[in-house]
Amino acid sequence: GHRQRRRGNMTPENDLPEAEPAPADFQPERVLPFISYTPQWALFFRRVVVVLLIICGVLAAYILSPVMQTLIVTALLCFLLYLPSRILAARTALNFPCSVMLVYLILIVLIVLGIVALVPSIVNVIQVVGDSLSQLLVRVRDLIEAATPENTVLFIPEANLTIDTWPIISPFKDALSGQIATAVAGVPALDVGAILSTLTSVTASLIGSIASSVSSGCLAILLSFLILIDLPRYQNSAAHGVAPIYRREVFLLTGQINNVWSGFFRGQLVICVIIGALTWLQLTLMGIGNATGIAVIVALISLIPTIGGILALIPMFFVPLFTGSTVPALDSLSNGWLALLVTGIYLIWSQIIWTFVAPKILGNAVAIPLPVIILGIGVGLALGGVLGAFLIVPILGSLRIALIYVIHKLNGRDPYPGQGTPDVVNLSTL
Repeated sequence: GHRQRRRGNMTPENDLPEAEPAPADFQPERVLPFISYTPQWALFFRRVVVVLLIICGVLAAYILSPVMQTLIVTALLCFLLYLPSRILAARTALNFPCSVMLVYLILIVLIVLGIVALVPSIVNVIQVVGDSLSQLLVRVRDLIEAATPENTVLFIPEANLTIDTWPIISPFKDALSGQIATAVAGVPALDVGAILSTLTSVTASLIGSIASSVSSGCLAILLSFLILIDLPRYQNSAAHGVAPIYRREVFLLTGQINNVWSGFFRGQLVICVIIGALTWLQLTLMGIGNATGIAVIVALISLIPTIGGILALIPMFFVPLFTGSTVPALDSLSNGWLALLVTGIYLIWSQIIWTFVAPKILGNAVAIPLPVIILGIGVGLALGGVLGAFLIVPILGSLRIALIYVIHKLNGRDPYPGQGTPDVVNLSTL
């Protein structure tokens, strides 16, 4: 009996602690089956939400209209500096945020060097044109003051025509002499104080515009830097926000729009460099002063599509008209004939570039008819100034691609037949 008691005491069950009783509300775990999620909103309600989002977007654009140009410049900087940052991150040991920092450091250095190198030349050109205009106004004033009814009669022998300009000149002469014109009603006397006040207000407005542009540019650089630094996170959020069934079409659509903007900026930059270099070469060979400043101004004006080449004729005509030439072969020409010669030569080779070279460079990046581009530039100038005129062409190209996509979807066809889902670069891995 003693031996049996020892064996009973040595059993494992006696060594274990007693288990606590299970609570009365205990429920054993159940493995739930996988249930695929389906949208809960009705089709009509989803359409209403889309319309409300569009209205909110338009309202937001109206509220942000005072800073819209700054936002547009910010978006442009993000677009233009994204590619070099990505290439630098892919080909070096730097990750994407460090590449963005390096690219922006290079940008700031280039801006400072450009200001130091080019601004004096541009200011010199503006000063020369301003001084020449002042001299021209003084000469016109002297001619008006010396005018009499006898020496203001013009005779054109080829047409046997006599023109009396005294009725036109007389009101201005009376105004310059401080009297009220009587020949033409509504022409006031010359008020020197009013003129000085107007010049002061114009100068103050110009200084304010320059300061506003500089501050907006600095703010745009800062905002674009902050956006690009966090772009990998934004990219992942956007990729997961698109339903898998729509990712192929969304990626292909955004890829085509990206090609439009990339091709446009690349082509415009190449054309700008070509025109600037050829302008500098022409002005240098013809002995026109401040060739570098004029070339920079003409190149920047040429960035405006289609009408940029026409607007560039203004500095190409007036600078030689006021400065003349240092080349002995052209020194015998009057400034008027010299200005016409310079403008004519520029018009010939620039039209060759815009007609034959520019279409090859731009390619099919922006397949928009010329009349639509001209009308669009007018709308861009009215709504956004020079920046609107510059960006209207890629905007029209993007709208064209979006319209083609919508038409295919309305007709129930695949917008991109035979094309697979494109590979998207994951910035987080760079």
